[in-house]
Parts: sequence; C-alpha cells; structure tokens
Amino acid sequence: MEKAAALDAPSILYGYNDHQSTCVAESLLKPDLAIVCEREISETMDAIHMVVEAKVQPSPGSINDKDLGQILDYVQAVWKSQITCMFVPVLFLHGPSLSLLVFTRSKSIRVDLGKVFFSAKDPIPSNSYKPISSVLLSLYFLLTLSPGEFGHICDFTAYPTRLYFSPRISKIGAEVSQPTGSREQAESAGKSKQAESVLASVSSKYCDESTEFLLEHLFKREVGLHGRIAYVAKVTWDNQSAVLKLAWSATDRMPENAIYDILLESEVQRIPQLFSRGLLIEDFRGYRLEYIAMEDCGVPFSEALGMLKPSEEDAFVIYLKQIIEEVTACLVDASVAGVLHRDISDSNIA
Repeated sequence: MEKAAALDAPSILYGYNDHQSTCVAESLLKPDLAIVCEREISETMDAIHMVVEAKVQPSPGSINDKDLGQILDYVQAVWKSQITCMFVPVLFLHGPSLSLLVFTRSKSIRVDLGKVFFSAKDPIPSNSYKPISSVLLSLYFLLTLSPGEFGHICDFTAYPTRLYFSPRISKIGAEVSQPTGSREQAESAGKSKQAESVLASVSSKYCDESTEFLLEHLFKREVGLHGRIAYVAKVTWDNQSAVLKLAWSATDRMPENAIYDILLESEVQRIPQLFSRGLLIEDFRGYRLEYIAMEDCGVPFSEALGMLKPSEEDAFVIYLKQIIEEVTACLVDASVAGVLHRDISDSNIA
C-alpha cells in the first residue's frame, strides 16, 4: 500500500501588535491586541485585520455597555480607515471564554467559540483538552483566511497601490449582462440599468484595465456604524480629473446609480458627467456597495468662498447669485424628474 501524501497545513497570514500600553499610531485607541497583515509595517488603523479585546469578567449573555462601547470605538476607527472593509471582526476574550464578534453596517453577530483555559478554582473535567483544542483550531482557521475571504471585498495582502473594477464573470465564463429596464422599473425595483455587476481587485503594479485608481489618493469621510457612508477619492480618469466614490447604502433605499439613471433619462442639466459605475455587493446583511467614477467639478463652494478676499465684495455677490441660480435650476429639474435631493450642502456644490 502506498502512503498517502501529507497535506501542507495552511500558513497563518497575520502578525500582531500589542497596544495595551501604547496607542495605535495616529489614534488615541488602545485595543489589547491588533492582528495585522504581515506585509504591513505601519501600526495604524489601516493595518488592522482583527481587533482583540480581553476582559477579566465573563460575559455569557450580553456584553455590558462599557465594554461594548469601547469595542465599537475600535470598530468605527477601522471602518473609517479601510475602504475595502465589508465587516469588522473582533476577538473578545471574556474570562476563560473566547467569542468572535462580527460587526456589519447594521448589526453585530456573536459566535461563542468556547473556553481557552479553566480556572484553578474549578474542577477540571476529563478530556478538558478537547474543547480547548476545538477553540484553538477555530482560531487557527480564521488566521489562515485572507482578507479577501474574511471581511473584505478583495484581498489586499500584496502591497496593493491600485484598485480595479472588472465585469463579474459567471460560473460558465460569460460576462453578466447589464441590468436593463425602463425608468419606472428602476424606480420600482430600485436597480440601476446602467450599473453592471463588477468585481474589485487590488494590485501593486499596472494592469491593462480602464478602471484603475491609485489607493494613495483616497481620503475618508466620517463613517457611522449605521446608515449610508461613502469613501471619496480624487483620481485621474482617461487623463481627466475625476472623483471616485465607494458608497454603502441600505438595500431598502434606492441605489445612487438608479437615481442617476433617472436624472440622465430626464436630461437634467448641471450634474457631473459619469465615467464608470457598478454594483460590487448587491446585498450584504441589508447593505449594498456601489462605486461611481464621475467628473471632478472643481473646488467645492465652501472652499471657493474662503478664497475670496474682503475687497472682492462685488465678485462675491456675482458668484453667489450665479451659484444660487444654477443650483435652484438643477434642483427644480430634478424634482420634476421625481428626485428630491436630501443632502444640499456647500461641500456638494462646485
């Protein structure tokens, strides 16, 4: 009989940083441990794959408000820093027990993995190593999963500098066709007829893709644990200045791409030109993820006002009148088309 070949055990992909006495770089937060990608040399929130928090007291039921609030601070900080993040995993050691907490945009999921040690005061059961071994195997399995398999829309372990979007391929190798339909169908179904289903990927070198964006240009917006959030980047699209937006929104709200379908079909003027857009995640725990690449309309109204000198009062009045007229005309046209803008702010006007 031939001896079966031994299978190589999967490698652990992560290291860790101890922050019990030192804050995570560029923050005021001190999680007990931060599990990080080994390729990361920084100790900022961008490097964290999983947070580890330990408390002496067991939490067999719900986590007390103080501990949960502290964990949520870490979760929100990771959300703000990582644009590819689908959910934030936290390992919570409470007393002798280890739990996996997964925080999505709208809710949290708790999986109690089991005990990792027994108290010296308690009688040690026979075969006590078996439940501990099971917990450690579960932990080992989690640490062999790449970010693209656990918590992220793509794998970013290879020093990525570029973000790509490409058509999603079905199992039989054919491209998924773009959803089609009338304006009424888009309104009723909440689906965009122009936003095709796409896949995200990252790379450290140039690929022959038209939808390439340099990650280093990304800047972050404030991120709430619930509701719509967006990451925005200044990028270059076909030698033109452009803006890239990655937006999470609840699936019970109309997709942003569907709203642009309505505006374009109604020929509403004074909206940015759209270069590329797509649907990355159709439904993950009640939230979708879209991307939109659009024309960069220039300096926001809030910044433009700050550039005017006190001596340019006449120019200010003329500029302000022009802005009011154009914004009002655009809002009226959009309203006639059935779209009501709910976020009219100086940062959204250029």
